[in-house]
Amino acid sequence: MIEATAPGKLFISGEYAVLEGAPAIACAVGRHVRARLHQGSMPEEQEAARWRDAATGLLFARGLREAPASARLEIDSSALYAVDGAKYGLGSSAAVAAAVTGAFLAAQGSLPGREEQLRLASALHRSLQGPGGSGVDVAASLHGGVIAVDGGRVERLAWPDGLVCAAIWSGRSAGTPRALDRYRKALKEGPRRVRAAAKRLEEEAGAVKQAWRAGSREALEALAQFAGAWEELDRAAGLGVYSAPHLELLDLSRTAGCLYKPSGAGGGDCGLALACDPQPLARMRRMAAARGYQTLDMELGAKGMSVAGA
Repeated sequence: MIEATAPGKLFISGEYAVLEGAPAIACAVGRHVRARLHQGSMPEEQEAARWRDAATGLLFARGLREAPASARLEIDSSALYAVDGAKYGLGSSAAVAAAVTGAFLAAQGSLPGREEQLRLASALHRSLQGPGGSGVDVAASLHGGVIAVDGGRVERLAWPDGLVCAAIWSGRSAGTPRALDRYRKALKEGPRRVRAAAKRLEEEAGAVKQAWRAGSREALEALAQFAGAWEELDRAAGLGVYSAPHLELLDLSRTAGCLYKPSGAGGGDCGLALACDPQPLARMRRMAAARGYQTLDMELGAKGMSVAGA
């Protein structure tokens, strides 16, 4: 049996702006998808068969050897879902793409470098999820740790000393493809202020990347500016990023004394509470829990895709 594991991800900054070429920062989280390729007679689940067919076709198209016809694919992505089946918004499909790619490449006897893994995993992800995303989530699942994606280049970053962060689930799943469609339509058809707000968001995304290396306070201030620009774009374009749960968590963060921003497309999924002092973050966690919100306790900057049994 070959088993590949790949972590989920959280966007730290650069949401939407990365689609226009601005840098984005993301980190892998300690909740993993597992893809197992093994010999057996048990039938595959429908979703696993869908990923297997896509991966087999991709390998064939790239001139690579396919997995044995008798091999079966098993996928477990339950760690990235709530108990009621709702997605947390940790990039489950991207993590599946990374894990399935790792398992199928390992079945050939050796893994290529991360760049080639990323090309194949991104192609697999697009083949099943559509071409509209940024690819940052696939890169985070493959590389692990904290990364910046800037103009297609992936750079490894360190987490700033003293910056503390908690991921809080909004209680509802978000629909990323629809959110991206709304954004693109707003840029194309909306009033001039939408494009002006989008331009500011791109500039603030670049500033976050520069500040990230300077230290925790600089990074937090830049993130606050990015979040403010995102709120402005949301109001101008009517994207629905700051939905009722995110607005409630934003109000709580101001009382607690920390920064709060959605992570990802917004509307639902997770948000990030950040501070340079653990005490405001602890207050935020308690206040969020009192309102029924779940803080997802998990490692930030987890190891990227890995394979065992090859």
